[in-house]
Amino acid sequence: MTRAQLPGIACLSGALLLLALTVKPCSMSAVRKLWSKRPGSESGLFAFEKDGKIGFIDSAGKVVIRPTIVAQIEDIGDFSGGLARVDHQGYIDETGRWVIQQDYWWEYDFSDGLARVEVDDPNNKYGKIGLVLDRTGKVVAQVPAFRTFDFSEGLAAYEAEGKPGVREFGPGVPVMRDYHGLKGFIDATGKVVIKATFADVGPFVEGLARAVLDGYCHVTWPNGAWGSSPTTGYGPGGCAGDLAPGDAVSPCKAGFINSRGEFVIEPRFEAAQDFQEHLAAVMVDGLWGFIDTSGTLVIPTQFEQVQGFREGLAAVKMGGKWGFIDKSGKTVILPRFEQVESFSDSLAIAYRRGRPFYIDRTGRTKIAVRFQEATPFVHGLAAVLLSETHVAYIDHSGKIVFDYFRRPRERWQAFVPTDIEPEFVTANRVAPR
Repeated sequence: MTRAQLPGIACLSGALLLLALTVKPCSMSAVRKLWSKRPGSESGLFAFEKDGKIGFIDSAGKVVIRPTIVAQIEDIGDFSGGLARVDHQGYIDETGRWVIQQDYWWEYDFSDGLARVEVDDPNNKYGKIGLVLDRTGKVVAQVPAFRTFDFSEGLAAYEAEGKPGVREFGPGVPVMRDYHGLKGFIDATGKVVIKATFADVGPFVEGLARAVLDGYCHVTWPNGAWGSSPTTGYGPGGCAGDLAPGDAVSPCKAGFINSRGEFVIEPRFEAAQDFQEHLAAVMVDGLWGFIDTSGTLVIPTQFEQVQGFREGLAAVKMGGKWGFIDKSGKTVILPRFEQVESFSDSLAIAYRRGRPFYIDRTGRTKIAVRFQEATPFVHGLAAVLLSETHVAYIDHSGKIVFDYFRRPRERWQAFVPTDIEPEFVTANRVAPR
């Protein structure tokens, strides 16, 4: 198991040993088999695998970085600020040249011009030290390992120590901290600028960050799931000892703070999501709506679930089905899909009978093939899974621009069926090993 695979299986005992500091209990979800670009990525390069090595193509399917990078493709990051992480080995630029090359225990993508890495603590056999690097690899700050998040608008959320840990994993292995700690923010030097007083926070977007008050209450995460607050700790009824819904009498209240830690949108919501395109989703009485940056409710709370706005549309769930609304709250795609993902490159992923396909902004099917797995379009291409090991990059017409075969990963087989491979006319095929 590689370092980068651990966060996706947080409920397994082996991962708990290493990641109890960061994950929410039972946050396990299906592991995607595909390397995927982030919507909004500034880079036009896409990773592929050949003979266990990684290279990159451009949006025309031309190989621009030859497959010479020794790593598994899920351990490769998207380019951000011109650099991409490579497993625990460091960071490359868009020519494939190593800019930062060092053996880190763990590393994260660049955000806001900075990247976090973890290294062994020479003074603590089981300890780790968190470092912040600039684009040259220079260490600009030391931060709490496992408990610092990505930088945004010059600040990064961090989590203070929680209650003492309760689990031991064997002789000679220290007790790990399993309880959530309060959260605040540090600057790029590692200095605390907003003290850790909140049960949960989000990144700063447009000068505002989601913040949840602590107390004897349950935290409602942005996706609507419940969890314990640092004050309540763990109750007896939840998975892995987490707080059960009946263990706290009310939801913690969420609002939005400025860079001084002051609430500018008062904490009056049961849950909130981060701002996207000047609007943020908020929950009142179990239903979701949207506020603007002044805190005014501009789209009434009426939806069972929501996703943030992207490209002017937001996914909403009503009557158990997903559709899309515009910023006036008008329904532009009727709720009729099992699940959807936000628009990117003017196309969205929708699901029918558990299989993904693509729709346009009117809700019409644009690419009818139902793939085993699909990723958002970015810079004109999307990665789709054709069979257990066959991956293709397709364009907006559904034509394959580039495809490759990758080595099987046994750990995937429990997540996605492997019985269908669509028929395509294939170009630029990379031969299987």
